[in-house]
Amino acid sequence: MRNKYLLIAGFVALVSLLMLAGTVFAETDDHRQTKSAANKIGQDASTISMRSIPFEIDAQTPKPARRIKHHSRPFVVDPAYLQQLEDEANRLGQAIANPDKGAREKTLGSPCRSYQGIISTGWNPPDPHAAVGPEHVVNVVNSSIAVFDKNSGTLLYQVTAENFFAPVNPPSNFIFDPKIVYDPFEKHFVILFLCTDDISKSSYLVGVSQTEDAMGDWWLYDLDAAMIGQIPADTWPDYPGLGFDYSDAVYITSNDWGFSTGFEYSKVRLLKKAELYTGSISGWHDFYSMRYHDFSVAFTIKPAVTLSDAGGEYLLSNIWYGATYTTYWKIEGAGTETPTIMLQPQVNLVAPYSNPPNPPQARSTAVLSPLGPMTQDVFYRNDKLYTAFSQSYNWGSGSVASIRLVGINTTTSSPFLNEVYGADGIHYFFPGIATDYQDRIYLVFSRSSVEDFPSIYYVADYQTNNSAFGLKVGQDYFGSSGVVRWGDYAGICVDPSDRSVWMYHEWATASHNWSTWVGQLPEAVEPATHIAPANGSAIPDTVVTLEWNSAEAADSFLVEVDDHYNFSTPLVSVKITEPTYTPELEYLSGYSYYWRVKSINDCNTTAYTTAWTFSVCGDMHGNADNSIDIDIDDVVFLIHYIFSGGPEPDPYWAGDTDCSREVDIDDAVYLISYIFAGGTPPCGGC
Repeated sequence: MRNKYLLIAGFVALVSLLMLAGTVFAETDDHRQTKSAANKIGQDASTISMRSIPFEIDAQTPKPARRIKHHSRPFVVDPAYLQQLEDEANRLGQAIANPDKGAREKTLGSPCRSYQGIISTGWNPPDPHAAVGPEHVVNVVNSSIAVFDKNSGTLLYQVTAENFFAPVNPPSNFIFDPKIVYDPFEKHFVILFLCTDDISKSSYLVGVSQTEDAMGDWWLYDLDAAMIGQIPADTWPDYPGLGFDYSDAVYITSNDWGFSTGFEYSKVRLLKKAELYTGSISGWHDFYSMRYHDFSVAFTIKPAVTLSDAGGEYLLSNIWYGATYTTYWKIEGAGTETPTIMLQPQVNLVAPYSNPPNPPQARSTAVLSPLGPMTQDVFYRNDKLYTAFSQSYNWGSGSVASIRLVGINTTTSSPFLNEVYGADGIHYFFPGIATDYQDRIYLVFSRSSVEDFPSIYYVADYQTNNSAFGLKVGQDYFGSSGVVRWGDYAGICVDPSDRSVWMYHEWATASHNWSTWVGQLPEAVEPATHIAPANGSAIPDTVVTLEWNSAEAADSFLVEVDDHYNFSTPLVSVKITEPTYTPELEYLSGYSYYWRVKSINDCNTTAYTTAWTFSVCGDMHGNADNSIDIDIDDVVFLIHYIFSGGPEPDPYWAGDTDCSREVDIDDAVYLISYIFAGGTPPCGGC
């Protein structure tokens, strides 16, 4: 069977080579050599003010009729091979399967913020995507742009892509496949839409906010997509990617199709930040015809959203119909005139991924299109590259669409994360993945089944608790019959504060349409609970370590320690990230100290816990005259101090025999009872 599997795989690879021969065999020295070309034709941006555009809430922009077939896959794959791949995925996937523990509960989550996004614009699919800045969340769909107040969810503006890009005179009104990112290093939003007249012209339409204010002025560019560098190309772009590196460039990717032919190649366009973000570019650099390790032309490459210094930019691509590996590249020298792209070592995943079935919905014969295991958005942080995509997996009662999570250690080109996620009888598809500053993994995705309408679900902190929670549950089925478009991707992005993650996806409304929803994670933080030292403990040490349970979704904690229960002037008030703390205090033996904790995250802050107490035991109080023994002389010393103005005990606490924090007649009585009547020993001793 294994030989058959390899034979079929080789056959499919050969077919792909032959079908793409005009491109693949153009390079005679190295079939893996990517082509590149530079464009030196400068372009000044047009300017538009978001506040000056007519407000177009509820604007309907029905999808224009197209003159040519909208291609989604470059060639037909042998069904027998696809079935073999699926069988292998089910058999070998058992070792990496990670079922959703909360699948059957269908629990609604409690995200930090949650509100309505853009409602249906008349396009199918909507292609929802989102980015967040210091004050705003910006949503894009086919074919509109909306700006929301980040904290309140108030819709501040909405405009169609046609009106937004009108100043640059796009080649047609067919403006589609939006993407958006926010670059926290340079503080700009970047919007990308594709455009084609279906005859001979196509564009990358790019909008860049001039500041971090999404409601301010924007620079607009119409970048000719029917070109490779300065060379005209009879192509139009589809299924784009948008990313950026740490310091030098913004990257656009697309699958490029001939106007009168089929798939030609995937292309990467590099735009220097220093130019793009200042309103005038001198040109661009294009890489195209990237090849996989088996020499076939790559299809659907996505650039990373890069949130730490990678020394360049990573791009990733799956085999769109399934495979046992994934492929990634690295671009270096983006700030120079001669950037390079290098194929990285193949990342072997052992268990194959394969085409998922079409997800069904409750009360409908219409099924949704999950687009297969095509590459979705890519995320990079701390030497780790992340992606998530749909694949088929059988959890017990038949194959369903499930999510494959892949994390690549870029220093070793090996997977540190390689799991299939989902549940028996439920379909999970169109996922987005990101991490926060603590490398916690967040997922957002669509979910449906024969019992469920298409809904938005998410996972917060995947490694700790992989249970999925509902962000917005579908209200009815979508579409009427047959296979209907859904997706084609999800929006997930990191807040510039770096402490929360925002998600954006679509759900099915009661009117059998789609709408979108925005949510912010982490969820509302929960209070901490004490662990140690136990309440009322007497600790025979001068070093005390405080411990508490790490509250769900807490990023940090505020700890207070005082010698009085009302904390009016705390001895310690400190913010820390770990659920343990050792105060640097000189404790007085026998006295009670109070401590409390509150939990904090980007969403909210809890109230303080009820204060617990502890004391440090050591030297017994009562040796008021600082002699060797506690005896009648100490009683006389205290009475002389209290009533006759005699010397103060040294140290003062030694005369405080009942630990009231005051030396008075009660302490003398307490000491007499101890010495002459066998009463309770003075406080402070262990």
